[in-house]
Amino acid sequence: MITILITGVGGPVGQAIVKAARGSAIPCRVVGTDRSPLAVGLGWVDSPHVIPDASRPEEYLAVMR
Repeated sequence: MITILITGVGGPVGQAIVKAARGSAIPCRVVGTDRSPLAVGLGWVDSPHVIPDASRPEEYLAVMR
């Protein structure tokens, strides 16, 4: 099993990537992040995380480490 990190799961591209990962024949654990706790994609992943907006690079990078 592999772990996949998908950022921006509240947006259409992030949601499409989550759907593609779920439909894949490769077994995977999906970790998802978004800046909004209301992002619908957070409910579609195995491990959801609300993180700072990337426009605040110091805070964003601190949680991504």
